[in-house]
Amino acid sequence: MRRNKAVGEFGEEIARKYLVSKGFRLVASNLKLSYREIDIIALEGDVLVFAEVKTRVYPGLGSASDALGGLKIKRLKTAIGHYLSEYRGVKYCRVRLDFIAIDINREQKTAKIKHFRDIV
Repeated sequence: MRRNKAVGEFGEEIARKYLVSKGFRLVASNLKLSYREIDIIALEGDVLVFAEVKTRVYPGLGSASDALGGLKIKRLKTAIGHYLSEYRGVKYCRVRLDFIAIDINREQKTAKIKHFRDIV
């Protein structure tokens, strides 16, 4: 397994545990729709939350918070649209796109989590 993929999977596992600890109910992870992928789908009350997770280990690459750009958001919105049309029998009061940034410090063996709600 490539190192970046392993780091990403580790970060997504941290994000799932974080969301569950905050009362979210997980619906799906790493859902592939067409050629797009949604990292995490969860429920927070009656809100269906789509979460994009970015993980950084190397400080030289910048923080995970810097890793989400406009093109990625546009692609995520397309994937969310595919999901909602595919599962149109399921109704939710609201839908939200969140971003979870995880910066890992290997020396200290810590992970700093930043949860940005409703990014669009």
